Amino acid sequence: MYKNLKSREISLDVEKKRPPQEFRVTNFALNNSYKIEVSHKTSFISKERILIEFKWIFCILQLVGINGMNYSRSKDPCPIKKKKGWNIKKGLFSCCQSWWKYLVFCNLCIKTILGISGLINFPDKMNEITHVFHSVLLILSFILIYRREHALFQRTKELSRIYKRLPETNIRKKKYPFIAGFILILIFMLTSFVLRFDLEEKHSELGKYILLFHVDIHVLVFKILYYLTLANELLIYTIGMIILSLMVIYYSFMCSLIRNVLKHLLKKLNNEFNSNFLSEDFKNLVLIYCEVVTCLDNMDEEWSLLAFVTVLNGMLGLFWCCYIVTFYSVTNPADYSNLLCFAITFLGFKLLILFSASTTNELLSKIKNGFRCITYRISNPHVGIRRRLKEYLTRETRLTLWKIYVMDMPLVITSFGALLTYGMLLGTLGKTS
Repeated sequence: MYKNLKSREISLDVEKKRPPQEFRVTNFALNNSYKIEVSHKTSFISKERILIEFKWIFCILQLVGINGMNYSRSKDPCPIKKKKGWNIKKGLFSCCQSWWKYLVFCNLCIKTILGISGLINFPDKMNEITHVFHSVLLILSFILIYRREHALFQRTKELSRIYKRLPETNIRKKKYPFIAGFILILIFMLTSFVLRFDLEEKHSELGKYILLFHVDIHVLVFKILYYLTLANELLIYTIGMIILSLMVIYYSFMCSLIRNVLKHLLKKLNNEFNSNFLSEDFKNLVLIYCEVVTCLDNMDEEWSLLAFVTVLNGMLGLFWCCYIVTFYSVTNPADYSNLLCFAITFLGFKLLILFSASTTNELLSKIKNGFRCITYRISNPHVGIRRRLKEYLTRETRLTLWKIYVMDMPLVITSFGALLTYGMLLGTLGKTS
């Protein structure tokens, strides 16, 4: 609170980048004084607004064993107040985390071993190869996710620092399409499971493996094993697909929020081009661009291999569905519906990663060209800003697939062409007619 009792002139030196403040001026006529009250505004845009938008992803990931919030290394990673039952929830999370990890990995390893044994003994080699390769890719995906679980919170924290430099924007609505996409993926996933693992097929599959290993068991024991296998398949399939779909949604949501920052930079750069002199806010634009480049570099360093494995897994799922439809006599409508749901799920994984990363790379390229054109207008007193900007402009920052392919729109078309070409070659391998 500030008071001026001698004159009506009031001067306040307020930093440009302080949080929004509300000024109340009251005039006291008797003593000719002014009283100014300064109070911070509180709105849904808080200092950790990005963490709040990602909270639903972190909570679901914790339920399936991925501690993305990293509570042990952070004093208060999320500004949301802790409730009374927080210790109980935290205890349940810690119990589930260790149990889910070992359960998922053990079951995927067992499934891979059974697939390899079927590859050796069963006549349909191509179908078994596809199943084995799919299981290996899932195991690799989960290893990458569990090894990089704390990077989720770190990258979100970086993005939160970037948004602190931006004016107030409503980003809450941006998460709703991704929540809807996650729900649709779950619906297609569960529908595919229900249609795929029907009673007769699972019964025959379990009997096939029992005959393979020459096990003589009682009918009652066989039924118990059958229902346990069915429940185990449902549990592992659900957990695995939830983890994979959440990571795809997280990657796409991060790209969407980064594009929002880049659009703000592009709008400001257009204003700088239209004016004769650089504005006072130009330094802040340079700092935002440097932080965005750093965030994208870290994302590509940590998630490029996972993006590559996910896209490859999506292409493999499409190949398997097309292979079944082409080379098998599928007459049951339930089988067609199962293959359609399976194909839509993995096609969604592939397109979400490719489209989100491609549009982000294209927008970043426009921003980079804009800063290159405006560099010559930076005056000599701001040599430090120009030097730092040139340093970041020389970086080759792109979201890639395992540092091999730069994700762009032509890659989407190329991937479908490669799937068609190599799918025809692999599908007809060993076929006589």
